[in-house]
Amino acid sequence: LFPFYADEWTTMVVRIRDRENLLKPHRRHLYQLLANEMGIAHWKVSAGYGILQVVVGACVLSAMPWGHPGVWTVLVIFFSMFVGINYIVRTRLVKNRESR
Repeated sequence: LFPFYADEWTTMVVRIRDRENLLKPHRRHLYQLLANEMGIAHWKVSAGYGILQVVVGACVLSAMPWGHPGVWTVLVIFFSMFVGINYIVRTRLVKNRESR
């Protein structure tokens, strides 16, 4: 469930940074930004999340011989990549809104 947890964690950090009430509904998850704000078809975003999960799962399984340090290294690498993608998408959306 890596993509969903990574999406939740990054969204919570953004909402806390923006001083939003975490108990109120929102549409700020990366999935929602890609599908609703950037206009990417929902099935494509879902397929991307599914593919990402398969890749992360395969990498975690291949890191199992190195024990917990190997698994955590894989997860940290993928989480860092997810944060980077999240940052790029959010930055582009802000720039697009400012240019309108």
